Amino acid sequence: MRNWLYYNWLSGDHITEQAIHSLDMMQWALGDKLPVKVTGTGGRQKRVDSKFGNVYDHFAVTYEYEDGLKSYFSCRQQNDTSPSYAVELVGDQGRCLVDCRTGEHVITGKNPWKHDDAMKFTDENAYKKSESRSMYQQEHDELFASIRSNKPKHDGDWMVKSNLVALAGRTAGYTGQSVLIQDVLNSNETLFPENLSWDTKYDLPIAIPGITTSI
Repeated sequence: MRNWLYYNWLSGDHITEQAIHSLDMMQWALGDKLPVKVTGTGGRQKRVDSKFGNVYDHFAVTYEYEDGLKSYFSCRQQNDTSPSYAVELVGDQGRCLVDCRTGEHVITGKNPWKHDDAMKFTDENAYKKSESRSMYQQEHDELFASIRSNKPKHDGDWMVKSNLVALAGRTAGYTGQSVLIQDVLNSNETLFPENLSWDTKYDLPIAIPGITTSI
């Protein structure tokens, strides 16, 4: 239980446990449409000890959409590497950067715009406050306001789709193959062990791209 995030049957691997926030922003930016095909890879380069369970420490995924658009996603959990928590959008009239680590949110090009997030990470990963409202405070303000006004926020469809996109990326990373989003949606794969007990073994298999075939 204390080591839950290192087992994909508990955490879903870090592409769904943590990096899904970036995929969620990507989904929002693209109008919440689903990709049709997903190609990726991943593996374990630094977290190779058995205490790290059976999750990966990096993923790299390409999402392809029906209209020909492609999005490129990567994530890693590796100590002493350059940190990043951002989504960058490139269009024919400008660029948009949403950087949740530095707090820099800016659009350049035809319709420039800038917002400074109140909560910024320093190199020491401490929070630095400014006078503007942070995204974390904003999401809580909207949640509490919806509860007090009895006007629920219907985000369920968004959340389900973001999870599906993350799962498709994990499947593509685990197998090293291109997968169709519909196949992932229809998959009956279950990672949770049968007959779970305090004696459950933790030496679960680690997926290997090009060898692992399950969806």
